[in-house]
Amino acid sequence: MINPHDAHRVAVVSKSSNIRESLANALPSNVVIVGVWPPSPAFMALLMDAAPSVVIFDTGACSHWQQIHALERMLRASPNPVKCVAINPPLSDSASPLPYSSVTNEQALADWLSNSIIQQNKHAKQVLILGASTGGPEVIQTFLEQCPPELDTPILLVQHLLPTFVPSFTTQLNQIGARHFEVVPGLSQLRKQSAWISPGDQHMILTDVSGTIYVQTTQTARVHNLRPALDTTLLSAANIPDLDVVAVVFSGFGKDGFKGAEAIKKAGGSVYVQDQGSSAAWGMPGAIAKAGLMDAVLPPKRLAQAVIQRLTRGD
Repeated sequence: MINPHDAHRVAVVSKSSNIRESLANALPSNVVIVGVWPPSPAFMALLMDAAPSVVIFDTGACSHWQQIHALERMLRASPNPVKCVAINPPLSDSASPLPYSSVTNEQALADWLSNSIIQQNKHAKQVLILGASTGGPEVIQTFLEQCPPELDTPILLVQHLLPTFVPSFTTQLNQIGARHFEVVPGLSQLRKQSAWISPGDQHMILTDVSGTIYVQTTQTARVHNLRPALDTTLLSAANIPDLDVVAVVFSGFGKDGFKGAEAIKKAGGSVYVQDQGSSAAWGMPGAIAKAGLMDAVLPPKRLAQAVIQRLTRGD
């Protein structure tokens, strides 16, 4: 039985019923077929609804490049990243309007899919969660300045701020680091290179829908009289199977993040906290450190170095 958390969602597009059947039969066992269709005006809407992560299209069976152009427009409009692989391409890659990988037979296709799944799973199941309160904005900026552009792990940032200050803080973050932060709009897929900050007066949580992880906001009850609360975000992440969570807790009063850190450690993730000497308030990181729930206690620049090493190592 296929575990949906390990499955790749694949759609097959070909005019030939024989090719559609042979392609479907050649796919690895950890692939879920979400649709097998001939190219036609009707299949475009069906393909969008199926939300595949990979589209296999038989360009040799497509009678007109208009169909490839239509497929290109549809895929570029998709809210989710989609990989394309062409089997039996009739023209050179440079002649195609659609960027794709090319294979020549069903076995090569199966190998390509297996490699693609391995590469996607390496990063898609990892997230970096940052949390802070009083004294947080400055040290978070110092931390992010150390993060290299090639670090593609998604980042979630929970900073205790009034709603009116969130836009200006987001602008500051986008002026100092390689990663572009956005305020969570409500519901978005967690992707590599994404960076989200919780809006004021709303919690930010992660949810798992059939193996796809989403970040969303909610106005459930305040936690520690706070909204957003770091505990809410961390607890939601700890509940997602096979998600590698790395949490960093910076300066702040109180104990927000303590229960979440406990859950992250229990789930096999890692927790790093800012040291007392560099913290404006050592309540949040101190509570975790005193309970021994952390992997390291360090100042911001050294925290960044340790966390980057951990994310690259992946365990």
